[in-house]
Amino acid sequence: MSGVFDEMMKQYQDLASLREFSECQHETILQLSKKIDKLEKQKRDLEVVVKENNPNAILPAETTSSPAIALTTGEHEENICRMELKKLNDISIERILTLEEAKKTEIYTKLLLQIDSRKKPATRDVTEVNTEELLKLVSE
Repeated sequence: MSGVFDEMMKQYQDLASLREFSECQHETILQLSKKIDKLEKQKRDLEVVVKENNPNAILPAETTSSPAIALTTGEHEENICRMELKKLNDISIERILTLEEAKKTEIYTKLLLQIDSRKKPATRDVTEVNTEELLKLVSE
């Protein structure tokens, strides 16, 4: 790694030129990040249009979990948590998570557990319900 740094120092003799190079790289990274965000939004919008026009269309696995317009609030929360956890998982593959990222992981995980617990219907013992209550439940 130091060999690359040494070559860079030879190429940029003074600190000012190295700083200028670094700023240009930073600007390029920002521009590309904005472009990626724009293209991902465009892709999601197009997937929604495809699904609306052809409900039987098969989209790639990672896109089928993307948020759709008709989702309920709980589903939006769940999708956000899952997307953020996937991002954090991808980051953790490359490097150790920072304290802030670890806290986010914990928060998103807790939220998902809460959302999952809300989805589970309350279970009742069947022997407790009499015939009248069963008919009442069926008629509703």
